[in-house]
Amino acid sequence: GEKRFSRATFQVSSLITTGSSNSSPRKKTKTDMCERWEAAVKAMEDADGLKRDGMPEMISAYAGETFSSEEDDIEDLRSTKKAKVLPSADFETLMDRAWSPPPPDPMLQIPGELVLAQALRTRSNKYWPAQLIAYIPPTKPGGKERYRAKFLDEQEYNLTRDKFWTSEEEGFVMCDLGEFESAVQDTEAPDSEDEPEDRKRSPSPKLTDPPPSADAFAELSIHAQLTYVKPVLNAILQGKYTPAGRSHEAFMRGGAARSSLMKRAAVRGGLDPNEVKQSQKLIARWALGEEYARRTNVEFKPEAAVVPPPEQDSTPCLNTLATNGDGLADAGVKSEIAATSDRVDCNISQPLPPSDVGNQVNDTEAMAVNKPETGATDETSASSDTVVHPDIPQPIPPSDVGNQVNDTEAMAINKPETGTTDETSASPDIPVGSHEYESLSTLDKLDYCVNILLPEAIQQLLLWRSGERTTAALLSHSEEERLHELGSAKAQETDWVFDLLRLREAQARLWSVDLKAKDKAKNKGGEARGGTRSRPRKTTVSR
Repeated sequence: GEKRFSRATFQVSSLITTGSSNSSPRKKTKTDMCERWEAAVKAMEDADGLKRDGMPEMISAYAGETFSSEEDDIEDLRSTKKAKVLPSADFETLMDRAWSPPPPDPMLQIPGELVLAQALRTRSNKYWPAQLIAYIPPTKPGGKERYRAKFLDEQEYNLTRDKFWTSEEEGFVMCDLGEFESAVQDTEAPDSEDEPEDRKRSPSPKLTDPPPSADAFAELSIHAQLTYVKPVLNAILQGKYTPAGRSHEAFMRGGAARSSLMKRAAVRGGLDPNEVKQSQKLIARWALGEEYARRTNVEFKPEAAVVPPPEQDSTPCLNTLATNGDGLADAGVKSEIAATSDRVDCNISQPLPPSDVGNQVNDTEAMAVNKPETGATDETSASSDTVVHPDIPQPIPPSDVGNQVNDTEAMAINKPETGTTDETSASPDIPVGSHEYESLSTLDKLDYCVNILLPEAIQQLLLWRSGERTTAALLSHSEEERLHELGSAKAQETDWVFDLLRLREAQARLWSVDLKAKDKAKNKGGEARGGTRSRPRKTTVSR
């Protein structure tokens, strides 16, 4: 049971027994009550201990609503002891041991956060594109946390939090953006119509042994860089490059599988749009031939066949051929098309006189009309009537039809030393692909160049520029697979500076800020310029 009394509440009336040694038995019974009460209390505590069976004393005391009432415990509670005072040095040591540096801002992505930051030791209030790459915690209490920022000119600084703006802050849009010069272009330049013809048809550069370093390779022209990529492209055409096998099979299946390749063809990594555009043209010229590459740059309008009336002889047919050959055709077709092997047919409904048999002209005879090694004039031309063209004020003698060709490209037909068209001699041999590739139409082959060869060429160029690939020859299957995966990852990288500028434009629309008007107002106000930073050629990050 519970104790109704404690040693503090139990009292026994004092008995005066000092003067009497002969106490009555009744009084002696009362004097023994204290000893008996103590024995009873001890017996109850022992029984209570067995009942608790190892439970903590404080829990059992709380359950029984009793607490230990030992006199020494009460004295400890009533006593007042002074706390020990530690020296200041020992106190600081304990505080240092208990202090831990604060974590970085959870709203920042480290590494990779794009910010507009102020560089250290600059007096201007200009901000430049930067990227946070690391967090530097303080080393002692009261210190400031800092962030390692990499600017667009590859310079790195440790900045406090008040030195940069993130894309979620208004200062990201409202701050003054510093000027910088960039070697990287994010916009595609227009086609150059006056590009030198000899540059278009220049032969492919030769491979060097040893191959150039990564930095030297990046300084080469795109034409020279593609020379080191062509062995891989040639293996793809022949079906011998295993890493591109899945893309090749998807293209050959057509339909949705071929359409899915367009997304892969859109990535370009660190290459700017002009380099990609130039690479596409060079690859098409290499894979399809010079003639088709030139036709893609010309608006080709085929001329309708000329059928003479039944009462006329075949002389107009020859006149039509002559006007087509000197670049003065009525349809306005350029002389490039006249130099090809397009066939001109003249359908004559009446039989020809014996003297006019030579007027039947096919492609082979047309190519040999004006060859100087024949040593004889064309009798048919001598007997034909005068050719009158609306663009020529005076008549042309029939014997001089071949001599009136003034177009330099058309004159290439009559070169005695070659006997073939100039594009055949100027361009290298067209590579021969697998049976599946060769069975494609010309339009499908062009599509193959754009969706299969061009993406692989971009990956290989990125591998050369990064130094991952050091030889043009094909390596082992496992090594080519590794390089292909690495090149695919590099192709997914984007230029983080232009990503930041596009992000700022998007945020400006959300904040209803006209950046162009803001820049005009700044230039009109004549604010002091904060200098110009020079940006290196390639700075990319993963998507």
